Amino acid sequence: MSKMKIESISYYVRLKDKSLPVSDRLKLVRYAWIANQVFIPNKEQVLIDLLFGLLINRKREQLNDSDATLVWQCLSDVLKSPKAQQLTGIFLRPSSSQVLVSALAESIVGSHGNLKHLIGCCLAIMSTPNLAEVFTAKPEEMVGLLSSLCQIVKMLETNRPIDNVGDPAELCTLVSTAVELFVKTVKTIPNQNQMLKKCCDMLLPVFVQLWSSNPSPTVTHLDQALAAILLHRDQSKSYEAYLKAKQGSDTGEGHVTNKAKIVETMFDTLRTLIKGENNPQMCQYLPVFYRHFILQDCHTSKPLIAHHMMMELSSVLGFNPGQSDTGIPAENLKGVNQLLNVVLEQELYILVSDENVSTTQLKYYRQLVDALLHSECMLADWYSCITSLLQLNHQIVEPRLTDVLMKCWIQRAVVSPEDISAMDTMLATMVTTYSKLRQVPKFISRLQAAMVGGTDQSLVSFPAGFLASFGEMVQSLPQGVLTEVWGLLTKALTSHIPNSSPSEPQSSDQAISGPNKGSVQGLCTIFFHFLMNVKVADYNITDVTWASVCEHMVTMETEILRPMIKEFSGEKKLDLSRLVHTLLLSLGWGEVCLLLSFYKQFRASNFQSGLVSHPNDLSLLHPYMETFDWLKLHKKIVKKGEPQLLYIWDMLVIQKVRALVLHRKQSDWASVSETIAKLFNFSDAFIITEMDTYWSGKMEHVTKETHALASWSLLLDNLASLNCVLSEQQRRDIADRVVQCLLTTTTHSPEGMMTFLSVTWQFLESPFVCDLGNLLNKVITVLWKHCRDCFVPENVNKTKKMRVGKSGECLITLLTEICSVETPWAQDMNSESLGRLTAAANQLQKLMSSRGQLSAKPDWSHVETCCQILKKFPLDELWPCDQTRILIGLFAIQVVTSSSGVLPEKVTGLQNLSLELLTGMLSGCVKLPFYQLVDVQSFLTWIEHCINTAAQWPERRGRLQLLAEVSCQMMVQENTVLKRLPGVVKQLGTSLEKQSDVGTLSVTLYILQEICKVWNQPKISDAIQSPCRQVFECLAEIVLKKSGDLGQSSHSDDVALLVRCVTAVMTSVHQAQSLQVSMEQIWPGVARWCHENLQSYLDVTNVQALLSALWFLKTSARFQLVLSGVLQQGTKLDFWNRLVQVIASLLDVQSKHAATSQFGVCGQDSDAHVSKKDEKRENRKRKANETNLIKSKTQKVSCDEDDSVKRMKDFSLILRDVFYISDTQQRENTQDKRTLVSKDISSSVNVSYSNVNQGIDYRQLVFDGRLHSNWLPLVLQQTQTTLAAILVTFDLDQFTDILCQLERDVHPGNIQHDLQKVTTTLYIWRNLLRQEFTVEQSKSVRNIARNLMLNFQCVLSKVQHSFTESMAREVTMPILQVQQQMLSLGKGFLSPQSSVLSLYSCTYAPLEGSTFFPAFQAVCHILTALLVYHTDTVFLNAPTFIKAAKRLLLAVVDHASQERLAGKTELVDGMVNCAFQMDRLFSLIATHKLEFGKLAVYVVADYVTAVQKATLLPSVKRGLVPAVYKMLDLCDRHAVAQLHTVLGHGVIEIFRLLYNDYTKFHKYTGKI
Repeated sequence: MSKMKIESISYYVRLKDKSLPVSDRLKLVRYAWIANQVFIPNKEQVLIDLLFGLLINRKREQLNDSDATLVWQCLSDVLKSPKAQQLTGIFLRPSSSQVLVSALAESIVGSHGNLKHLIGCCLAIMSTPNLAEVFTAKPEEMVGLLSSLCQIVKMLETNRPIDNVGDPAELCTLVSTAVELFVKTVKTIPNQNQMLKKCCDMLLPVFVQLWSSNPSPTVTHLDQALAAILLHRDQSKSYEAYLKAKQGSDTGEGHVTNKAKIVETMFDTLRTLIKGENNPQMCQYLPVFYRHFILQDCHTSKPLIAHHMMMELSSVLGFNPGQSDTGIPAENLKGVNQLLNVVLEQELYILVSDENVSTTQLKYYRQLVDALLHSECMLADWYSCITSLLQLNHQIVEPRLTDVLMKCWIQRAVVSPEDISAMDTMLATMVTTYSKLRQVPKFISRLQAAMVGGTDQSLVSFPAGFLASFGEMVQSLPQGVLTEVWGLLTKALTSHIPNSSPSEPQSSDQAISGPNKGSVQGLCTIFFHFLMNVKVADYNITDVTWASVCEHMVTMETEILRPMIKEFSGEKKLDLSRLVHTLLLSLGWGEVCLLLSFYKQFRASNFQSGLVSHPNDLSLLHPYMETFDWLKLHKKIVKKGEPQLLYIWDMLVIQKVRALVLHRKQSDWASVSETIAKLFNFSDAFIITEMDTYWSGKMEHVTKETHALASWSLLLDNLASLNCVLSEQQRRDIADRVVQCLLTTTTHSPEGMMTFLSVTWQFLESPFVCDLGNLLNKVITVLWKHCRDCFVPENVNKTKKMRVGKSGECLITLLTEICSVETPWAQDMNSESLGRLTAAANQLQKLMSSRGQLSAKPDWSHVETCCQILKKFPLDELWPCDQTRILIGLFAIQVVTSSSGVLPEKVTGLQNLSLELLTGMLSGCVKLPFYQLVDVQSFLTWIEHCINTAAQWPERRGRLQLLAEVSCQMMVQENTVLKRLPGVVKQLGTSLEKQSDVGTLSVTLYILQEICKVWNQPKISDAIQSPCRQVFECLAEIVLKKSGDLGQSSHSDDVALLVRCVTAVMTSVHQAQSLQVSMEQIWPGVARWCHENLQSYLDVTNVQALLSALWFLKTSARFQLVLSGVLQQGTKLDFWNRLVQVIASLLDVQSKHAATSQFGVCGQDSDAHVSKKDEKRENRKRKANETNLIKSKTQKVSCDEDDSVKRMKDFSLILRDVFYISDTQQRENTQDKRTLVSKDISSSVNVSYSNVNQGIDYRQLVFDGRLHSNWLPLVLQQTQTTLAAILVTFDLDQFTDILCQLERDVHPGNIQHDLQKVTTTLYIWRNLLRQEFTVEQSKSVRNIARNLMLNFQCVLSKVQHSFTESMAREVTMPILQVQQQMLSLGKGFLSPQSSVLSLYSCTYAPLEGSTFFPAFQAVCHILTALLVYHTDTVFLNAPTFIKAAKRLLLAVVDHASQERLAGKTELVDGMVNCAFQMDRLFSLIATHKLEFGKLAVYVVADYVTAVQKATLLPSVKRGLVPAVYKMLDLCDRHAVAQLHTVLGHGVIEIFRLLYNDYTKFHKYTGKI
């Protein structure tokens, strides 16, 4: 022991020996730290003190830089070791923190390479509570540490060179740890002034350099530390004293007390920083500081203190109220703008509650407007400042509104896109604000004053957002205000245009009086947009408004348009800008005149009888100038050749043509033929040479380069009105140019710009294109002509015959027939068109017979482009001849692409596209003579061959099978073809007997399915019944014969199709007695095959076999009476047991696959370049895993189930698992793709509960080629329906036991303990109520339903107290849907006592967040079902019913306000649908005036009160106001008088407007 002690003493002496090299001493330290053999009292403390002693006494220890680096490295390793983290009795010297901070600062400036070790030391110390006391005892050292960390972060973010910083993640961890420790420490420090001074000196200047508009998480952590010092709760009084001294006095020079001196020091630091090179960062940080100041309640909830802080920060940015004429520096505008955003965001502007604060703020912000107007540089932030001030209070900007408009808009040409966007937002906000305030005349007056006060050279640019808001404002104007605004615009424009004598026209210099000639152009533009949006052409216009409008129209004609147009008749030199705006104003006046003539017969007689002497004579619609003057003006415009003038002139000519078409009879249309011909002379636009041209769509951007595109867009936009007067040649020209635009490849254009291609696509997608059948006829002809040219070899000598092969000749002849232009195609199928189609169909038959092999190599990409164009057409709205032409052409393309001579990879896209079009047209277009023209036998033979040859392409085979299905459906529906089918199916039956390939079985299946559907219909004629019987017996006999030995067959696709054929035969076998015995004989064998298939369903690649078995069992359950001899109770129980095993296994696979699918998605995102081979390999792995899971699950289940008694004891539990899968699967598929945000209705676009109930479409999966990838949910769904079908076949006792168990499962106690049991039971009820029950089963269901309704109320009450959106989707919504189903079954199902409970359930519906739309729909359906099926119950509970309906109404008003829907355009359609549903519901209520008359007044009162607080979206309001009108129908004069009496001051005005509109436009007065 003494020896060991001596060794320890010598070891310690060697550690302290200065003669040893530092590296050797550090080795001894490392060994002593980890070795238990070295015994030194308090060893760990000694070793750490030794290392820190070396660093503290560096000079005395004579350590150089390399030695110090070694010491820091050793110290870092020691402190980061697990041993140091576990020790609790170690403390550091007080000077250790100072050494660390100093070394950190030196390492940043120098290049010692110590940063990595210093960061590690700091992190280890701060992560250990006892070691961290060295910093918590000296928080001022932590300020220095944070300052150094700021410098390191700055160097990393700016990519400045820094030596050996180590892992950046370790630095981030150190920052977050240090900030957290510092925030806790600084809260308890008594001397906050010292800390604040230290912060201003060391931390604040360094931190500001880091700040940006999008700070990193590390910088955000550092901001928390800075805010903890600057905004400590002890400083609140200091801030208040300082702000009162600086901003509370009128002079702003109050005495700052000693207590507030430290705050003054801080603001002096801020002023110093903002004048330096950190100005951008300071402008971005000051608003953040202000937000922290408000959120941490440093203003102690005093609005005046918050405003004083705003004033002080603004003064830091250069705005002083006493010097508002000096302006604000341009570089500080961003800071001022963000400060205003904080005021707006935190609602710091006081309007009413405190008059002194409100007056102070109003005065200050008005001075801010003055300062902004004196600023020279107007950037995007300048416009944003004005926008924020408008949103705070319009009275702030209103005194200087004219100056704002002049300085920032009228007199300034904005070039930068960012500035244009900000200016557009400001102007749109201005329009919206005054529209909401109903002060539109005031705004128009200020706007006119701004334009009049502009300079001579001002040419105002009108942004798109402003024009859109201005148009919405004009459309919403009441009739009285509308005429007032019209008068203001007329007066303003008239004052600048003196009446000129026709004999003495004035020059342009004499015509415009006043200092501003450019104001006329601006006023004309405003007036034009006013006229284009004004709503006076309506039957709702009153006589007073009508008289005023007519007066204004005459005034415009005589005092504005005539003098302005006359100015240009005698001028040799035209003022192009003024002429453009004059013609634009004429266009707007003509548009209103044209609309008025349609509604009020305004000058309609002149349009009906006036003469058109020349195509360019506009006097018919614009009589304020004679024909000669119009012609003279047109010559000047043509001579000038200005594109804008030519474009507007074309618009005026089209306007005249519309007037003629509207008011002239068809026999008089010949009078406009010359006008139309002349109009199409601007068809230089048809000669489209520059396809890469793009245009913004604005008239002012029409140039020589864009004139052709603008004219083309103008023509297509007006084609609906011009189509009736076009000649055949003109339509052919347009069709040629349409196809030319669509087939020409163009370069990418800037976003938002129009090109020839985009304009033409937009035309094809427009709704009115359905009415242009004669034009689409020509376009289709041109398209098939282009397709034909693709198959004609190039450079063919005309004297020699083209060598394209027999199939090529057939194809070219076919396409020539359907693209022939020698004789026009008729709208109605006449004999000539039918003959041409028959010739084309004969060529198609030849192609099918020859398998369509081509010797030439056409341009398949060009053909595919033509098919893409056809896809855009309204195929179901085309002429029958065009539909038939498209079918023949697409089938021809499908034939030649399916031939063996075409490489599949070259035509895959074309094949899929043509199959999609064919399938869609055959299923959507009815009564087409296609199969009357085509030989059915040849077609069936071809489709069989195609299905058989597509075996190696499963996706293509599935699409071909769907094509065969819809083809057979059309054949059977056509009586002419149906009568020919018995002869056709004989050959099909012969082929089926010889070989049962997939193609033959597919055709047999689809014919049997469609024949059975027709034959099973009641009351069919003998002419239909006879061929149906012949076809059915012919095919059914062969199918049943081939199914005799099916029990030993394999599970291939052909056997699965044969089982489906047997299933189809089963649906109609009861009508063929001779086959019923055969069905009973082969049924056990097929059932055994199904049983074995369900038992060996481990091969999940053969989904068709499994589905065929499920469909067979479901159909057997439905037709159990036919199979009563073979379908016994024991057989049903055996199948039930097998289905339970399938469900149990697949549920396990689903739950495990859901966990792995998330990993798969992540992997796909991380590695997006996985090859197809790797993908297939992964699919095989996944299927193998699923197979293994199924095997294990099957073995477990099969061992547990032995007898039928045990199989039935957990009946309800099995059902819950079965029916729960659909909801679970759908939720997993949707929730993985979204994030639910509470109280945010925008997420309801993707979270609609109705989508959960939608089944999986088998045909869509087959067509998309996703059957084998999405087999699991499809099989689960089909198993559900099969079990549901079997369920109702059990005896009454078993059925009743299940229902009782389901009732017990819906218990409030299960909400917390077993929520899955409740949700699955609700899904069972939704499926059960869709079934057809026997009389005894119906009694059992009704008895259980009464108790179930009581359970629903308890569950809803409990859910409401613990509301979450997931709970609402899983419990509340299913309950409401089940109740709606029960109510729809009528009075016999639910008693009045039970049905009224659903009325109270409506109050629990969550009308908020992502559940708003489904909950609204569910409640609306419940109320409708109650009123329709349980009317007497509703009458007894009328107040509660009205309360529930009123809750829906107010929810729509609240959620459909413009503020809440701003930027959420995807929700507008949903809100409009809700408004329409309210209209339908209130329409039902309005039919019971006696019962609801006394309650309707409260609905109206609550509606106008809600509307007073929120501005409804116009589209929603148009649907909701008629619903309120229905309630006013129920109100008598006493109720209306009551509303006039009790409503408040602001609400009564809204009600008066509503009631006035109701009496004028809706109320029935006994007159029609």
